Amino acid sequence: MVGHEVVLFGYIHGADTDRLHTLNAAVVADLPVEDEWPFLVRGMFALPERWPLGTYRTRVIHFGASLKDDPHDPTFWDGWLSKFEAVLRRLYWWSAELHLRPESGPNRVYEWLPTTAAINRACGDPPQPVQEWERSVTILPARQAEPGAAADGGA
Repeated sequence: MVGHEVVLFGYIHGADTDRLHTLNAAVVADLPVEDEWPFLVRGMFALPERWPLGTYRTRVIHFGASLKDDPHDPTFWDGWLSKFEAVLRRLYWWSAELHLRPESGPNRVYEWLPTTAAINRACGDPPQPVQEWERSVTILPARQAEPGAAADGGA
């Protein structure tokens, strides 16, 4: 059977105080090293250094991975998105964006924006992680084959 790849990448526009960044760093450090399929693991995430190395005001949490895709199983991404949103519910953030680039099917861009009430609670004392948001998805045209990619999509 020929395998299909999906590349995912994005960022979480994180907290802008050292206290909230410390809380976010603890959440990322607590992510599993190994996981059940579809994988969402600590190694997919990276946090920037403090000012002036990688951070001006806010801390951007980067993430990305290359996963085997199952274009015939429409519930596959529902499982991964559920895991990702479970992570978002533990973090302090102002927006999040996810890009999906499958070999088969259209590219998609997901965006999460917290409600005003969620942002107010995240900035409160004590702060509370963002628990509610609006999620949107934009469907983009399918991408062209990458230069040098195998004609059959890999094995």
